[in-house]
Amino acid sequence: MERNTNPFSVLEGQIFEVKVLVEKLIHNQQMRITNTKNSLIAWHSKDNRHKTQEKIVFDYLQTHVASASMVTNATGVPQKCVTRYKRKFERMGLLKQIKRDRCKITGRIVWYLTTNKKLFPKYSLQLTLFNLWKRKQINPNAY
Repeated sequence: MERNTNPFSVLEGQIFEVKVLVEKLIHNQQMRITNTKNSLIAWHSKDNRHKTQEKIVFDYLQTHVASASMVTNATGVPQKCVTRYKRKFERMGLLKQIKRDRCKITGRIVWYLTTNKKLFPKYSLQLTLFNLWKRKQINPNAY
């Protein structure tokens, strides 16, 4: 029995193994990108991930009026994070609660949220002054 001593056949085998490894790496990278697009969460850095999640929640609420559970289902951002971002956006004046209604996900009565300033509730000056007077923060006889 003669052993195959052709150096090119050994090299071809190694090239084939390298090709298979490269294809696996490319496939894994494509899967990461696909999973990132599906869950809308960046995988490359913890800091970028949270900024990305924050932006995802903000952008979603720009085009949708939704409860926190609905935002979680639509974006894949965990509800604890959605609640934290909601609180942050409210403090910054970027998010408002629009209406109280039954959630389509949980069935509970919840606040529907938006970051779209066009949809923010309009408060009249008269109603604001009335509420201040009721709380005794202003004296109506002073005017």
